[in-house]
Amino acid sequence: MKLLGIKNKKTIIASMGHHDYITHGKLMMDGGQPHTIQYAGYSRQNGTPQWFEVEQSFDKLYSDYQFHEKGKRKWGVWNLNEVTLIDKAHAPERNTEELAKHALWGTRGLNGDENLHYILLSKCCSNHLSKIKAICEERENTELIKIINTIQSWK
Repeated sequence: MKLLGIKNKKTIIASMGHHDYITHGKLMMDGGQPHTIQYAGYSRQNGTPQWFEVEQSFDKLYSDYQFHEKGKRKWGVWNLNEVTLIDKAHAPERNTEELAKHALWGTRGLNGDENLHYILLSKCCSNHLSKIKAICEERENTELIKIINTIQSWK
């Protein structure tokens, strides 16, 4: 996944969600990722902005942020030699297609009997997407409905 982070000579950090304020040494980032629906609409930064790529998908990164025990977060801070740096020309744009690639849904499973976890909507089967869309229609969540329509057009 491509992420917007803040770097120094050795380290790069990235915020995953709206309320994800992350620091490492003198580096600080807040506000989430601009090409996701978890973006706060702003990004507070202390350090040099840099786009980079990691192996993890957004559901894994976001779940790590949401469910980590204090001090035991797996991701959010990387050594520069662990990531691929990307120039601004190859940074993702905030559009419906990009949002759909990384859109998440918090679920307790189809029967509601599992622990809360986050899944990529793009990985959901058609039946699950239809159920999620019905919930979004009840809640008048037009942004997610638009994203689900985009994902359904891919299938």
